[in-house]
Amino acid sequence: MAKVKIQGHASGTGILTVTAPNTSTDRTITLPDETATLSTFDPDGAQVFNESGADVDFRVEGSGEANALFVQGSDGNVGIGVSSPQELLHIKDGSIAVGNGTASNNTQVGRIGFSTDSSNSRFIGMECYRGGDAANGDLRFHTYGGDSDAGERLRITNDGRGLSQFTAKAWVVWNHTSTLAITDSHNVSSVDDLGVGLGRVNIDVNMANALYAAVGTVTGSSRGSLGMGSQAVGSIETYAREAHTGDYTDYGSTSVVFFGD
Repeated sequence: MAKVKIQGHASGTGILTVTAPNTSTDRTITLPDETATLSTFDPDGAQVFNESGADVDFRVEGSGEANALFVQGSDGNVGIGVSSPQELLHIKDGSIAVGNGTASNNTQVGRIGFSTDSSNSRFIGMECYRGGDAANGDLRFHTYGGDSDAGERLRITNDGRGLSQFTAKAWVVWNHTSTLAITDSHNVSSVDDLGVGLGRVNIDVNMANALYAAVGTVTGSSRGSLGMGSQAVGSIETYAREAHTGDYTDYGSTSVVFFGD
């Protein structure tokens, strides 16, 4: 007949408590048929009890899930929903949620990052910032090992804009013949018709300053070029000319792209 032995430590003062569940259904703890490792720890991380032996797997079963949590004894890999984790952390097909809606407006919700030093003092990864309410937030990507916003390289805002030094802050394509009409655009609210070949592009969310780059082209029945005139944080004027004559001309497709802060 197998026996159960509970042996207290001579210098220990803690108490091991096993409490029966408040239910009529039996609960069973099954130990492997070999020497196992069982450890408990206090809140400060100090080891209280350890009976060491061969490496064994640790498994937590959930409702309908045989491997809700699985720690592989041979290498310490942790699996969630998988019985043979292939990496340090291996998660079954599904979603990962960071945050539970308790973050305040305009504050960081959470980070997923990679450390390049032993002290974790540098952040390279992705973070989420909640906006003015729970319905929106920015994704910010960092590739610099510093501790300030200088490491941010790309920000995707809740309205779909991509903000960086290598993405267009705004762009627009419009038909300037007959009645002016925007064909497609991003971060542009409207285009004004200032006369034959003349227009003004109005940016929806203003640039940080007027020191931005704007380039444009025209496409139509005759060869032409598009130049830029008065430039402000929220708009820029354009003029289209026929290449051979230099006359101001309306074109069926006029486009402008903006880069800058």
